[in-house]
Amino acid sequence: MISESNNGKVGKHKSDVAVIGAPCDLGVASTAGGQRLAPDYIRDAYLHVEGGLIDNITGVDFNHLLIADCGDVEIVVGDLAASHALIEDRVREVRDNTELLLILGGDDSLNVPALAALDQTVQLVHLDAHNDVYVDLSDIEFVDHGSWVAVAIDRGYASHVIQVGNRALGPDKAAYDLYRPYMTTVPDLQGLTRVLQQQPTWVALDIDVVDPAYAPGTGVIEPGGFTSREVLDLVDYLMGLDTVLGLSITEVLPDRDVQNMTVALANRLMMKAMEARA
Repeated sequence: MISESNNGKVGKHKSDVAVIGAPCDLGVASTAGGQRLAPDYIRDAYLHVEGGLIDNITGVDFNHLLIADCGDVEIVVGDLAASHALIEDRVREVRDNTELLLILGGDDSLNVPALAALDQTVQLVHLDAHNDVYVDLSDIEFVDHGSWVAVAIDRGYASHVIQVGNRALGPDKAAYDLYRPYMTTVPDLQGLTRVLQQQPTWVALDIDVVDPAYAPGTGVIEPGGFTSREVLDLVDYLMGLDTVLGLSITEVLPDRDVQNMTVALANRLMMKAMEARA
């Protein structure tokens, strides 16, 4: 699957897809950590694929894609700000040398440095059980995996946010009222197609958008989510749009998984994104 690995360098030729691992879980409480382990687990799940990269349903062959694995960002233990700076540097280094950027997290907060590195305001499509504007209004610059959408809005990284699959309660009413004008909430793919605008887009996929029956290996369980097929269809649709710059897959906790169900789904989401570009 991976055609080259060169310490973040994609090489002389522009890749079709570049993969960056961001093994950072410093944006979550210590009791819910473990997302740092996910990038390698997600990559390794490919080893269980038999034969070539051909979708048995659609017949799409994506063996010809130039896919560059740019390795993992080196995270600074105990220092979220420094780790985010390194993630931003890596994304900025890679972004112009690939058609599609895939980031394997890690916790949700990595989206803030990723968006910063794009150097443009984007439409944010956020697939998550939570809307991630759980922000303390007395400290709106504080970044963690529950506040990062609010921070992205405040810093001007996202012009508006399309929330897909939200079903959790909260946040505080004052925070919700403050950020509500910047957010559009839709229940599913059909709703998404009605509101999506033709402009540069970043897709942030928290694995808890999927029902825990299909993806138990995550930190905050919320019943009532998408099936595996539904989330694969969402990614297939979004990654087929030439306005999409990249996709992050976050909040996978391998040590809470059941028979690698969540890891395998994350891997298939990554592969589905590649297939859509083929």
